[in-house]
Amino acid sequence: YGGNYGPPNQFCFDGHCGGNQSLVGLNETQIFTKMRMLFSELSVQANQTKGNHIMLTMGSDFFYEQAHKDFSNMDLMIHKTYQYQDNGLVNVSKMFGGRYDSIRTFYSTPNYYTECKQKETEIKWQTKTDDFMPYADHFHAYWTGYFVSRAGFKRLERVGSSFLMAARQMEALSLKNEPFQHDCPCDGPLYELEDAMGVVQHHDAVSGTGKQHVADDYARRVQSGVSKAASFLKSKLRSIFLSDVDIDKDYLSNIMYCQFLNETSCEVSEAASATGDNIVLIVYNGLGRARETTVGIPLRVASGYNFHRLEEHQLSDPLASTAILREDGKYMYYFDTGELPPTGAVAFVVAFSEIDEASVLVDHSKPRRIGLMTRDSSYTVTKGSMSIEVDSSTGALRLISNARTGASVAVDQRWGYYTSYAESKTKANNTNPKQNSGAYIFRPQNPTDEMTFLSPKEGSAMVIESDVVAEVHVQFKEPWIEQIVRLYANEEFVEVDYKVGSIPIDDGRGKEIVSRLSTEIA
Repeated sequence: YGGNYGPPNQFCFDGHCGGNQSLVGLNETQIFTKMRMLFSELSVQANQTKGNHIMLTMGSDFFYEQAHKDFSNMDLMIHKTYQYQDNGLVNVSKMFGGRYDSIRTFYSTPNYYTECKQKETEIKWQTKTDDFMPYADHFHAYWTGYFVSRAGFKRLERVGSSFLMAARQMEALSLKNEPFQHDCPCDGPLYELEDAMGVVQHHDAVSGTGKQHVADDYARRVQSGVSKAASFLKSKLRSIFLSDVDIDKDYLSNIMYCQFLNETSCEVSEAASATGDNIVLIVYNGLGRARETTVGIPLRVASGYNFHRLEEHQLSDPLASTAILREDGKYMYYFDTGELPPTGAVAFVVAFSEIDEASVLVDHSKPRRIGLMTRDSSYTVTKGSMSIEVDSSTGALRLISNARTGASVAVDQRWGYYTSYAESKTKANNTNPKQNSGAYIFRPQNPTDEMTFLSPKEGSAMVIESDVVAEVHVQFKEPWIEQIVRLYANEEFVEVDYKVGSIPIDDGRGKEIVSRLSTEIA
């Protein structure tokens, strides 16, 4: 088997194979010489396989682009297998140590192979109970790199998937009793996104193991599909929220999907807040049950805005909200949505007031240094039923608790990195020194390496506490890593928001960044 799934040695007939390994075009003597090599390869594989059936794999990545070359050679190989046995040129019993008198080669399927193996009732099969993943193709080189490779694209894939689901729901809900208007699915406004999301499920796409220009093309396809679907949803949302009288007016004409809220960026809300215009915010719940959540939206001003829920053409009383200043001078406003209907949308009006009513309703929470607030070694932050205990000096997580369930778990969260293996930089005693750490493989420079920890700055931990949200900001000695631990009043989870990069490689060595959480949970 050789640790791979390709053809036997010297029988790789595809155009991607190195050298000319073709049987077609050889004279009879040359073919016979090569076929003896095949019988030898089959003997090795048979000795590693239980039973009388082996799977002779004849393909690999990207094979069969010119399938006629592969099949013409396999046809000849199968024919010669029988011919040389029939005319006595090959003594199978001798070559296979008396284990077999003859062999049959033929085109098959995984189903038929499995069926044949199951019929060999004399074989006692081992039951495997542990994991198949992760696996390694040689010592100290595990195929775990792709679990985190190109993390930004992995996020885009998840965003595209959830956006597509919501778009499909809204399309179906808006049809009511209307017939589907597209003659072909490829004509639909969601087809481009559907097509892109199908492509990026490929094991070299979402895994991040494709080449960079390929990954860029995947991202371009997804984003183009999202943009087209967002334009379609704009018209659907207008038809849902506007009456037949208002639909022809300019209301909600500049609806925009705010895709970069994780970067504290939303073009339409920032532009409106800079000029004191009102903002309509539409929040969609794609779940089949009612839910309540906290929403954040960036504005350019510190005050002057109230948040209202729009119901039956009436604005609710102002909702409690929190404005948190970010490093880029923007304010992230958080507010509680209240109950959102199943597979339904709710509109909120972010209204500007010349009289600063928001000075009472908006909590302008400012960061406070935890070390100046307590002499204890730890500090507890509580929001709703959730509590976290952090180190008073560094902000590092120590404990997570849920008052409603009574559950509590000690946590030791640390950031660090492993130095990547690189052949040009490392002289290691290994069976495959050429296998560098990369998109597929996670491989430290030495098998015994421990993680290099990145230490938070002593005395730098900051906390922001309000009625809606609480944040603990952690600063590190290395300027290229930041972390915010966040609690919401109406959510029963702890959110860890982080930014990593640009990773320093001035020393010519890659670094595998790790966030490690240690608990007593088995």
